[in-house]
Amino acid sequence: MLGQVIRITPSERKILLAAGAAAGMSATFGAPLAAVVLAIELLLFEFSVRAFVPLVVASAVAGGMHSAMFGDGPLFQVPTHDFAGLDVLPSFVLLGVACGLLAIVISRGLFLVEDLYRRLPIGDFWHPAIGAIGFATVGLFVPRALGVGYDAIDDVLNARLAVGTVAALALGKLIAWWLALGSGTSGGTLAPILLISASFGTVVGDGLNQIMPGADVAVGAFAVVAMAATFGASTQATFAAIVFVFELTRDYDVILPLMLATVVADLVYSAVNRDSLMTEKLRRRGLYVGRHYGVDPFTNALVAEIMTDQVETFSNTCTVGDARARFAAGRHGAYPIVDGSRLVGIVTRGDILRDDSDDDAPLSDHAAREVVTVAPDDTAQTALRVMVDEQVEHVPVIGHGELLVGICTRTDLLKVRRRQMDLEKRQDGLAARLSSGPRRFGRRRLFGSSPGR
Repeated sequence: MLGQVIRITPSERKILLAAGAAAGMSATFGAPLAAVVLAIELLLFEFSVRAFVPLVVASAVAGGMHSAMFGDGPLFQVPTHDFAGLDVLPSFVLLGVACGLLAIVISRGLFLVEDLYRRLPIGDFWHPAIGAIGFATVGLFVPRALGVGYDAIDDVLNARLAVGTVAALALGKLIAWWLALGSGTSGGTLAPILLISASFGTVVGDGLNQIMPGADVAVGAFAVVAMAATFGASTQATFAAIVFVFELTRDYDVILPLMLATVVADLVYSAVNRDSLMTEKLRRRGLYVGRHYGVDPFTNALVAEIMTDQVETFSNTCTVGDARARFAAGRHGAYPIVDGSRLVGIVTRGDILRDDSDDDAPLSDHAAREVVTVAPDDTAQTALRVMVDEQVEHVPVIGHGELLVGICTRTDLLKVRRRQMDLEKRQDGLAARLSSGPRRFGRRRLFGSSPGR
């Protein structure tokens, strides 16, 4: 709403939206740091000062309100765990694989239920009613599957429930959530996934403690790790999930297995799923949301690195006929006009085609005198913006004293992208170079090559 009132850009309006979302999450869960990371990973895909400052300010103020209204401390109380070290990490690797598979089941199951609702021979108006009936039916068999579930999560993390009860709770909550959210009813994903995954982690952890040699790890640790791993994999917000679950529990003893299992789960999920819970509906509408973000290569490349420094120009003494003859050759679409080395104008193919003057007319009288230019130390982003804003394809590069030192074209801008693509090409390692060296040397001897020839 604020972005509709004040005068800002669409990109800044998106930042305000993300700041509001981060503040809401911080105020609800008391996790201000995770709220910032989640907004960057799921909403903005941008890590810049203009985005980071509003996110941090909004999240910090909202986190302060959470402390004022609900007090300090973690949202979920977790008993102290005796984290033994490297000997327990194999168990958490297996848990990460299991959580990755659970995330696949959660997301694909939701997509399947949504598809089944769309195939019903009734209008969309009735879908939430059907979902409510299914949700209530599940609640008759598993009452604790209803509601937000924070109290149930706390019981699972502190091992207050039997393993069989926890397994039934996980299954009941999963089915109820599928039926309700798939029907189009407005609902959340965070708390349900946390309850489902914590229960799942308890069941898997109990089994791993029985079959894996080594230290016996408390099932509460498996439950905490499973929350982060499953949530991170299903939403494709791995780092946010790690920080979020840590802030919810403040249990630093479990941070190492938390990180390991979350990354493993993400690898498993990404191997078979292209969409996350947050992007599947968008892709179905034709909007592709990339997961990864990085530095814009156009902001790191200078004009001096990509420009064409051997510039074909017209002298200010040339005529319209000279220009027509050169344009007829079809090499370029525009040429700078110089007086010595000083830029005085630019002429394009369109200028000449629209001009019906005699061939003997001075070319400088029919060229553009007000020329948009860039400097060699400007970034490629600046040159790109000039081309887009001015709707031109050729931008002269001017050094000291208005001297023409080069020209930047659309083709030159593609060099930036080419350089970025070259950095993604695989290169032979040292082993490959050493193994191929003798063969190359042998071929030179075979053909009679020698230093003396």
